[in-house]
Amino acid sequence: MNKSLKQLGSYKNKISLNLIQSEDIKKILLGNKYLETADDEEIEDELITRIKSQEYIDGVVTESKAYIFYDVTMPRVGSTIKDCRLVVYIMCHRHELDMLKSYDYKSEKLIGNKVDILSVVVDDVLESDVKNLGIGELDIKDVVIYNSKDFYGRVLVYDIPDFR
Repeated sequence: MNKSLKQLGSYKNKISLNLIQSEDIKKILLGNKYLETADDEEIEDELITRIKSQEYIDGVVTESKAYIFYDVTMPRVGSTIKDCRLVVYIMCHRHELDMLKSYDYKSEKLIGNKVDILSVVVDDVLESDVKNLGIGELDIKDVVIYNSKDFYGRVLVYDIPDFR
């Protein structure tokens, strides 16, 4: 059994937990009104439908909501070090895109649409727990716009070195 392949599930589990436990991600994805009326189980169930450990596929998601999709690959496996690649899709239905224009985050005011703001918060959540993901820094390699008929988003691509 390949140890590197087994670790992919572990990476994905750690990432999911970090994203789901972030109070800021909860507020941005679900909104304060939902958080005030829902119980903890309802909140977690809704977050699980919005944060997915798979690539975004256009046409599969049709609800007018914001989502975080991600997956982990290994583009290089050396004798002692492997490179993991984390690809994060921050997607928002066009009807909900401009419902958030600013957000107070860690004594800063973030400005932009929901995708802009969520991108900053997701990046910060991932950066804050990088020690549990690999041996080096979380290295952002690419930031790309994703555009479709109903959804707009941003794709964040990170490399994470780790022991094999």
